[in-house]
Amino acid sequence: MEISYAKQQQVISLLNKIGHHDLAARLERCTTARQQRHYGDGWPYSCRSSACFWCRRAMVRGWWAGIRYWSEAAATLSLAIISIRSPAGLSDAARRLRRGLRDVRDRTARRFRRWRTVSFAGMTGGDHRSLVLISHLGIDRQDVLDVLNRRWPDVVLKDLAQEEPTWTMTPGEAADLGTNKLHMAGTEAQIHMAQRHTRDDRTAERVGIQRQVSAHIGLNDKL
Repeated sequence: MEISYAKQQQVISLLNKIGHHDLAARLERCTTARQQRHYGDGWPYSCRSSACFWCRRAMVRGWWAGIRYWSEAAATLSLAIISIRSPAGLSDAARRLRRGLRDVRDRTARRFRRWRTVSFAGMTGGDHRSLVLISHLGIDRQDVLDVLNRRWPDVVLKDLAQEEPTWTMTPGEAADLGTNKLHMAGTEAQIHMAQRHTRDDRTAERVGIQRQVSAHIGLNDKL
């Protein structure tokens, strides 16, 4: 516990240095509530920020549960594990991956019509690994791997087992994610990558599935 408190204080210090005093105060209140909690007091105050050591864990697990719920509707599913790096940090790396997945899917769909129904949903963890669930009905897993390998040579494609994103990260990355204004309504932390469909493929069923995922994990940044 002492380690977690120390990491939280590092994030709070960074937030104060970059001028995000309101967020730093929320994290400070969350820390104090946990330090002063006693048996029978009920659940403590929660800041619900991805910058927070404790709240981030619950948020990541909840979002991953929502993505897995979305995956239950997929007839053919694979898990892609992609390592990402960017000098600008975790948020930028995840944004680049999301754009990359969209571009790869759209470019392939122009050549092969069946790729128009391929969709992605995933999260990037603090270990800079992205776990991406891929729905690819009518497309062999090896074909999907061949396409992804051209962009990400170290990608691993496998069955979905017990993997889940890593929620621990450096204080700097936690502060950056907590202050990231590109994510809305609870999407401050990990990056959701729901692949868009072309207009002629956007069926009512697919739109319904995407809305269920958004409601479950509080994401508004669908592609």
